[in-house]
Amino acid sequence: MRRSWLQARQRVDDLDATLQVETADLRARVRNAWRQELPQAQRAADIVREGTGRLGQRRRQVRDAHADLTAFAERWHPVLADLTTDPAELAVQLPRLHARRVEDQIEAFVAQQIAAAHPDAEQIRHAEREAMAASENADRARTQLDNHMYAELRPYGRAAHVSNPRERLTNLTAELADVERDLRAATSRVRAVSNEPSIRTLPSGGLDSEHDRWVADRRARQQADAHDGRERLRLQQEKARRIEPTPPNRSTPGRGGGIGR
Repeated sequence: MRRSWLQARQRVDDLDATLQVETADLRARVRNAWRQELPQAQRAADIVREGTGRLGQRRRQVRDAHADLTAFAERWHPVLADLTTDPAELAVQLPRLHARRVEDQIEAFVAQQIAAAHPDAEQIRHAEREAMAASENADRARTQLDNHMYAELRPYGRAAHVSNPRERLTNLTAELADVERDLRAATSRVRAVSNEPSIRTLPSGGLDSEHDRWVADRRARQQADAHDGRERLRLQQEKARRIEPTPPNRSTPGRGGGIGR
């Protein structure tokens, strides 16, 4: 699931990179074309507003300016929807165009053109959102399963976490066989000892008393050994402190040993 989401995420990243490049390129081309054509259209608008003159001597210039303004309006009307197509009205409208208004309409036009060039963009983004949701659901399900398995296996301790159960079973079977062999040998020795005359002549409960005494002696020896070990460690530490070299004296700042002191 995570791999599918990462692949979908990569497709979205690739799409965003493409859209960014194409948007910047189209925006630059539209802006440059507007800046190049606007001055000529403004000159044509000036001629139309000035008219043909008292004697009509500029009739031809006005006619040509009308044609220029008509062509200008036809080219830019898809970009500037509120641009009038009437030459006389356009001659009045051009000087009043607000730069911010023009820029906003160019941005809207560029966005519309880029979106039309990539009709599958929303589908790609939707697929990424679905893949991400599926990945998150899978992560939550895996976490719940891990918690459930941990709760189920926790009572069994390390036995529940075996990487190679077949090998572990073989080893445990071999260990069990050794324990059973040792147990049989110990049982035989106990029986042999129990049948010895010195043991059979003991009074009733005598064997239990001997066992208890043996256990007490063994515990006493263990405690004595532990005490002796702690005592040896203490003596070794004291000896180490006695032979440890004395650290050098550190001179007090401003009063250190110098020549003649």
